[in-house]
This record gives sequence, C-alpha cells and structure tokens, in this order.
Amino acid sequence: MKILWSFSKDQISLAITNKTEHSININWDEAAYVDLLSLSHRVIHSGVNYLNRNSPQTKSVIVKQEILIDFITPSDYIYFLMGKWRKLPILPNYYQDMQLDEFLLENVGKKISVLLPIEIEGVVNEYIFKFNIDSVSVKELLKQ
Repeated sequence: MKILWSFSKDQISLAITNKTEHSININWDEAAYVDLLSLSHRVIHSGVNYLNRNSPQTKSVIVKQEILIDFITPSDYIYFLMGKWRKLPILPNYYQDMQLDEFLLENVGKKISVLLPIEIEGVVNEYIFKFNIDSVSVKELLKQ
C-alpha cells in the first residue's frame, strides 16, 4: 500500500494505492481521528451526507492495483448553523487572550493521528498514522 496525505483547514485528504493482488476494504465506522488533545473522534468520508454523519457508513473497496481518493473529517466537527452546514477546523486556527506567536508555538511538538482499519483477505489490520507538528508559520495561518 502507498498512502499520500494532504491537510486542509477542515479535512484530511488521502490517496490510497493498493499495491497488492487482492481487494482492500476500509471500514469507515472503525476509523478515527485523534486531535491535539488526544481525543478520539469518529470520522466520515466523501459521499456521506452531513445529515447522516452519525449513521453507519459503507466500506470502501480498493480493487487490486488501483487507487482510492477520499477525504475524512471528524463527524462531530460538522454542524448546521444559520441555514448552512459548517465544519470546525482540523487544527486550531484561533486564539484568545494570547499573543499569536505564543499560541502557535504552544502546538509545536504536538501530534494528530488517523486510525484506518484496513482489511485484506478477511484480516483486519489497524494502521495508525501519526503526524507531528514540527513548525508553524504565521504567514500561512493568516491566509486562512
């Protein structure tokens, strides 16, 4: 398997290449996002209607030697306000009663994780992908 990850303000994109000779299943109901405070969150992936964000999800199948492009977002980060669906940011982009540089530096060294349960030929392996925050950029934060 090969997985490419990409982070945006409110979701994590992934492209999974199945390099095996067997189909791969991803059980989204068992997947999780772990935030900066080590709190685990249920995730939804593309194609799930926000209204059904807490309902069971269909597994994704990646045919042998093929690619799945998808995204995940914590289901409890999605809410409806003033007639519009909205999402909280994956990483904090706000600060209160704190200098911006202090707030940003407070998150350096922390990590977020994604748990993906991947099934091949009936065997489920739980892969945990950890992403460390090595540095921050005020310029990038202000663009959002």
